Amino acid sequence: MRLKKNISTDKLNFEYFINVNKDGLFSAYLPKEIVEKLEQYGIQVAYGRGHRKGFFEAQSLADIENRILKTIQKFSEKKWKMLEKKGRFR
Repeated sequence: MRLKKNISTDKLNFEYFINVNKDGLFSAYLPKEIVEKLEQYGIQVAYGRGHRKGFFEAQSLADIENRILKTIQKFSEKKWKMLEKKGRFR
């Protein structure tokens, strides 16, 4: 089974797919351009099969969605802090 998901925040907007294997394990990869943006702000993401970055895995749909959302929230927080440091927002 494959589920299409969308994330839309004030800083990022993208879609990704969650796969469910025969054992009921959920996995997903973030798009390459999103992984690159995360890494620009020092946010590390896991490697999956084939050494591809942006891999997430969990036992439930809610857990994998939560993990991905928390990672994206880190990006928003770091980007906001960086803009504050540069004096763009106060």
